[in-house]
Order: sequence, then C-alpha cells, then structure tokens
Amino acid sequence: MELKSDQIRLVFGMKLKRLRTAKGLSLAELSSRTGLSASYLNEIEKGRKYPKAERITPLAAALGTTYDKLVSLKLDKQLTPISDILNNELLQELPLDLFGIDRIKLMSVLGNAPAKAAAFIKTLSRIAGDYNVTEEHFYFAALRSHQELHENHFDETEEAVIRFRERFELRDDDEIGSAQLRQLLQERFNCTVEERSFTADEELSHMRSIYIPELRKLLVNARLAENQKAFLFAKEL
Repeated sequence: MELKSDQIRLVFGMKLKRLRTAKGLSLAELSSRTGLSASYLNEIEKGRKYPKAERITPLAAALGTTYDKLVSLKLDKQLTPISDILNNELLQELPLDLFGIDRIKLMSVLGNAPAKAAAFIKTLSRIAGDYNVTEEHFYFAALRSHQELHENHFDETEEAVIRFRERFELRDDDEIGSAQLRQLLQERFNCTVEERSFTADEELSHMRSIYIPELRKLLVNARLAENQKAFLFAKEL
C-alpha cells in the first residue's frame, strides 16, 4: 500500500490510539509515561502530526510494542479495512475540500468503525459503477441538496446579482436574456462566441461549452436551451 504523507500520519495515529485504548490508558496517563504532552499526543492520534524518531521510542515502550511495529504501515486485523478506504478511487476523487470537508478528519471519523466504513464506501463505489455515476451527476446532486437545505435562497448570490447589475449598468427591471449577456461578453471582454454541434464527437457531446484561452473563444453547444445559454454567459462574465 503506497501512501501519501498525510495518510501515513493518519495510519500512525490510528495505530497509536488503538494501542493506547487497548492498554486502557488515557491521553494524560500516556503523557506521564512518555513525557509528551497530552495535546501533542492528541494531535498525533488525529493524524495531524508525526513524531520524530526519538519520540517514537518512548511511545513504543509505553504501549508494549517495538519501534518497528509502531512505524510499520502494516495494519492489524481491526484496521485492515482502512487500507481499502485509503485506496478507494471514489474517496480519492471526491472534491471534499470544495465542500469544506477535511479529508483527514473524515478518515479519522471513519477509523472509529473501519469495517463498517469500508463496507459503506465499497457499496457506494459499486452503486456509482453500476449506474455510471459521473462527476457531473455528483455535483448536480450536491447542488440540489444544498438548494433544499437553504430553501433555494442565498444571500451571497443575491448580493452578487446586485453587483453584477451595477457593474454592467443593468437596471433592476431589465430582463436579461442570453443575447444581451452574449453581447456583453463579446464587447466588454473581446471574447468570440461560436455555437457548434458537439454531437459528432462522443467525448464532447455531453459538454456545454469549451473555452480556448489563446484564441479568447468560447464554443457553445448548439443544443443548449436559451436559459442554459444565459446561465453559461453569465458565469463566464
């Protein structure tokens, strides 16, 4: 199992916590036995820090294990499912940061019940594979959930609309259509907009637009409805 540095910290922290709890030791008790502060030990167990070699030796001694076993990436039977989670493609591809989710914190939570967590994530992976769930489907589902949670009203969006109208000198009673937004995009930003059929290329057929920076050209899928084009042009603006 080839792990990244943050994953190595996480594995070490999980092993440390499991050994400590198996010994029936609190963080304070382990602290008194090793000379390491309880807050520092807590940071290690959460996967935020990795101790230096000279600090691992007293930890191993206090927990009744060896230095090599403690730093080994080989997981015991209880933590074995964690390797499946760490190597799961679905979990790696999910843009957790975009939704304000700390990947390490999530893994730490999953580590409290690794077997159940691994089974759950494997199930999600199978569902995603069987139903051909794409990244676009994931974003759409997340957006719909976010809308329902906030009853489809967002103060930041409302404020952004006001700033948008002020910036482009649009009156509040103006009904902005795709043609007007397209004109703004072309005149204000010297961007060429072309509508093309993407159906000939299977890889492009699902895309709404393609922007070519060096040509300052926006290619728009001709199959889009007018409201979809309006949204696209507003986003580019």
